[in-house]
Amino acid sequence: MEKLISFDLEIAKELPDSCPDWKAEMPLGITCAAFKSADFADEEFSEWPQMTQKHTSMMVEFMLNWHQKGYKFLTWNGTSFDFHVLAQESGRWEDCANLCMDHVDMMLIATMAKGWYVSLDSALWAHHIPAKIHRVKLKDGSWIQDMDGSKAPGLWKAGETEAVLTYLRGDVDRTLRLAQDIVERKRLEFISHNFHVVQVPKLYTVSEAMQMEMADNSWMSDPAARPTKEKFVEWMIPFSDEAIDKKPC
Repeated sequence: MEKLISFDLEIAKELPDSCPDWKAEMPLGITCAAFKSADFADEEFSEWPQMTQKHTSMMVEFMLNWHQKGYKFLTWNGTSFDFHVLAQESGRWEDCANLCMDHVDMMLIATMAKGWYVSLDSALWAHHIPAKIHRVKLKDGSWIQDMDGSKAPGLWKAGETEAVLTYLRGDVDRTLRLAQDIVERKRLEFISHNFHVVQVPKLYTVSEAMQMEMADNSWMSDPAARPTKEKFVEWMIPFSDEAIDKKPC
């Protein structure tokens, strides 16, 4: 079994409900991040109201240390989002680009194979793994029944840090469990209108995934919704020679 660490973070900035491009809203800030592995105790980084550059740089050092020990980081859409945000907040663009290219983004693998974006819950359901945590308790004893990442910044700002961390811990737990199941079964499954299967003989890193052809998605009428290789890695191109190959996307 590969040495794996799942990774996820929550941003500080509240985005508009109808936000066509979150990149236009950067910098987003980071409130908290979590790491989970089968090999060591869970690790969390957090700061209120948000993490400073010094704190995010410490997190990059933590990641470089485990990467040097042979561990692979796991994300669901970390290529486009989590590592991009971490690079901007820490100022360590090259380190984050290199970590990103050698990590495993399971959403990227599914997108390359099928041509469209896939949600984590759709993969968890197909693999018979409990869904993301959507029910979190607030300090006054009430519950939010439809928790998602868009609510995390407002809750953190309101002092509901434990509710946000509960949600975050669920994400890194589910991401690790999904990767372990993929390794065992050598397939990634998800539900999107129909049941889909992607044969995965190994957990491909971003660098390896970038050598694959993107599945034909020319049928998608909305260019903004149509995935391309460039959309995943465009922020890394100045910092990594491996960011994208020369094949058509």
